[in-house]
Amino acid sequence: MSKHFISAIVPAYNEEKTITTVLEVILKSPKVDEVICINDGSTDNTLEEINNFKNKIQIIDIHLNQGKGNAMAEGIKKAKGDIILFLDADFTNLTIEHIETLLKPILNSNYRVVMGILEVKPIHKIFSNLTGQRAYYKEDLLPHLKYISKSKYGAETYLNVVFNKDETKKVVIKGLLSLPK
Repeated sequence: MSKHFISAIVPAYNEEKTITTVLEVILKSPKVDEVICINDGSTDNTLEEINNFKNKIQIIDIHLNQGKGNAMAEGIKKAKGDIILFLDADFTNLTIEHIETLLKPILNSNYRVVMGILEVKPIHKIFSNLTGQRAYYKEDLLPHLKYISKSKYGAETYLNVVFNKDETKKVVIKGLLSLPK
């Protein structure tokens, strides 16, 4: 297994309660080489929380909310990694083990796309393809930047359509919790 440079991208919109914990855990991960956090026009104190990490991460501040797809695309453009790890900013108990579970299939070169799904009730499995926890090779995302950027809140749906299911692995991220919305 060759060493990859991994860029973690964290889009954030009004996540002042959880963003600090999420960023602290990502920064402790030995697998992650770079962290990029995008404040997507938050109206709470999310940007102030992110700025506490300004010496450790790259920060992109989008003044007016443009949607998650645009935030993701801005992060991809800035990322130096050959593997892009997307993580949502609303987790209350993210761990290094959760990150490693998500990265393992792509690092073992078995898949081009990994989607991390939460342990959910059967009714929620319908929405498992909409997960924000994902890993991709950057080179695979670059041809889609324009579409990801314009997708507003449909980035995950778009990405589900353009990537071959045979190259995609879904992994359950056990115990990971987010704030209800």
